[in-house]
Amino acid sequence: MFIKRDATGKIVAISKVQDAHAPEYMDDDHPELQIFMRSLKIYQQHELAQTDQSMARVVEDVINLLVEKNLIFFTDLPDAAQQKLLTRRAMRRQDKLSNLIDDTDDLNI
Repeated sequence: MFIKRDATGKIVAISKVQDAHAPEYMDDDHPELQIFMRSLKIYQQHELAQTDQSMARVVEDVINLLVEKNLIFFTDLPDAAQQKLLTRRAMRRQDKLSNLIDDTDDLNI
């Protein structure tokens, strides 16, 4: 691999081809290159985990839409999926209720 370093000497990019941006050759098994590669993988895994959370909500919304339009029946889903969806629905409902009242409200209770 060919690497690019920053002003401090830290690897900041790699390339399969040598060019002006990545002039220095380094063996694939070089420890410094391995550390850089692991840091990229950790970052990518973190980014993927972040999108997993939003995708779960998208899937949940699609299922709700399909049920509302009678394209599928809720009972057609596996029992485990039904339970997870019901649990999330209850949690969201509770979250909405708790957001209606904040600590600054004077309820005179």
